[in-house]
Parts: sequence; structure tokens; C-alpha cells
Amino acid sequence: MADVLSQRQRPKFVHEGQMYTFEALNCTGMIQFWRCDEHYEYSCKARIHTSVETNEVVKTVNFHCHGGDAARVDIAAVCKAVKIRAENALEIPAVILNDTYQSVSSDVRAQMPSNKAMKKIIQ
Repeated sequence: MADVLSQRQRPKFVHEGQMYTFEALNCTGMIQFWRCDEHYEYSCKARIHTSVETNEVVKTVNFHCHGGDAARVDIAAVCKAVKIRAENALEIPAVILNDTYQSVSSDVRAQMPSNKAMKKIIQ
């Protein structure tokens, strides 16, 4: 599972190139229910159930009505890493972004937010 957070700093689950947003726990608290991150944009009905203890997928429900975007998952992980580094380090945004861009593939870099938007993420 990639280490990805939502805009509200809640965890997202990554499975087979798709991101899922936490929805609820079952009545015993042992199973987490996740729904597709593209639920509102595409009315996607795909869901997964994961074990709380092992964080493994227990069940998949329905299929995605849209294609996956692996770069989107990578971008979300990179943005989270940039935020954490900015909180913990006393570096200027330009240094953080340059180091980040060097470690990211060109395909992902092409789809990332602009420098101006990334600097706002850091602030």
C-alpha cells in the first residue's frame, strides 16, 4: 500500500493502481470498507474490504467504470512526502522541490502540479 493521504489528511488505500477512500468499519471493527476515489467523478461503484489487522484486501465488490492512473497514485505519494519534509526540515521550498523532482520519473513529473502550486502545498 502506498503512503497516501487525502486533502483532509485521512488515509487512502492503494490497490492495483486505484485509490480508495475510507468509508466505514463493519460492526465488529475488524473489516474496513473503502470506496473508489473516483466515486463522485465517474459514479464508480467499486469497493474493497480490508482486514484491520493485516491491511490485506479481503473482498472486492463491483468493477471500476474507468481506467486506472498509476501516475496519479505516485503524484499523491510525492505531494505527501513533500509536505512531511517541509514540516520537518528548515529548507527553503526551492531546495525541497528540486530534490523531489530529481527522484521522480519524467512521466510523473509531467503530470505533477505546477511549481507555484507545489510551493503553496509546502506553505
